[in-house]
Amino acid sequence: MVRKDKTQPFETLTPEKDRELKAIVKQYREVITIHLCRAMRDWELAQELSADVFIDVIVKLGTFESPAQTRNWLFLAARNKAVSEFRKWSVERRNKKRVPACQQLERVC
Repeated sequence: MVRKDKTQPFETLTPEKDRELKAIVKQYREVITIHLCRAMRDWELAQELSADVFIDVIVKLGTFESPAQTRNWLFLAARNKAVSEFRKWSVERRNKKRVPACQQLERVC
């Protein structure tokens, strides 16, 4: 079942869409969380990112044409969440390294 207008998120979940969402979460929650845990090496963070992935599913619900497309989209969304998290870590680590260097420069000046 494909919606004609793929740009508009569902405003309310109908009982049918609610059942579809529950089925997707039940089928893929564990495997997506494990996939994220392998990437992030942190179970709690993986659970948090997994929840974010399934929140995104609500917006895309109904646009998937087949179960294979749903699975592919979920793994791609999980990968993107992990990459975004790694980028955050990289920026935070670079900012932490800069602070001591800036403090040393201020002492010299």
